[in-house]
Amino acid sequence: TKQGLFQIPGLHQPSDFITIAQHAIRRCRSIRSSIVGDEKISGSTLSSQKQLQVLYKLDEISNEVCSVIDAAEFCRCVHVDKSWRDSASQAFA
Repeated sequence: TKQGLFQIPGLHQPSDFITIAQHAIRRCRSIRSSIVGDEKISGSTLSSQKQLQVLYKLDEISNEVCSVIDAAEFCRCVHVDKSWRDSASQAFA
C-alpha cells in the first residue's frame, strides 16, 4: 500500500482514519482471541514460555492501538484541515 499522511500506508483521505482504526480493532480482536485460544489462562499457571508469548501478544495489541491513536492525536493537534481533524477524532470513538 502506498504511503499516506505521516508515512502511514493507506492514510490518503480523512475517511481513511476510520478504515485504519477498524482494521486495528479487527487485528486486536484476533490477537486477543489467540491469547485466549492458546490455553485457559484463568485459574491455571502458565509456563514461563507461555507467559512470554502472552506478553508479546499484549505488546502487539499495544502497537496496533498506538499506530492509530498516536497518528490520530498528532493529526488532531496539527492538521490545518478540519475534515482531517474530525476524522482523526472519530478514530478515537
